[in-house]
Amino acid sequence: FTLITMTNLAMAIEAEEENFEEREKLLIDSIAEHAVQSGVEHPRVLFATHNLGKVYRQHDRFSQSEEVHRRNLPLLRKVIGSDHPRTLYAVGDLAASLCHQGRVEEAMVLFREFSSKAAESIGPDHPQTIYYLNEMSECIARE
Repeated sequence: FTLITMTNLAMAIEAEEENFEEREKLLIDSIAEHAVQSGVEHPRVLFATHNLGKVYRQHDRFSQSEEVHRRNLPLLRKVIGSDHPRTLYAVGDLAASLCHQGRVEEAMVLFREFSSKAAESIGPDHPQTIYYLNEMSECIARE
């Protein structure tokens, strides 16, 4: 299977707790295989790694999500640029993971980075912009 197919399959499996190990294994195995083939900085490997961080967050494994996003975000910035939508999504996901760990100040720095770039990069009315701004408002409410 291709990396895209494996990633899509892992993300399509319902985010129920009993499916966590299956989703995690699919992503880790496909990332490892394709990193050997294409290199760890290949955009598709980086996108799949971002999805692994999302899976951790969906299953309330916020520290694992943070770890994946912290490792992946600098590579996304380097390879596809800081203003690329996928990089911005990673910024938003890292911010959300930090917020869920009670690290609101750190999260808000990243949410502000996202919001300052998102309107221009993906548009103010884009569903992802709205999603992350909602995450930001929920984070503010936790303070």
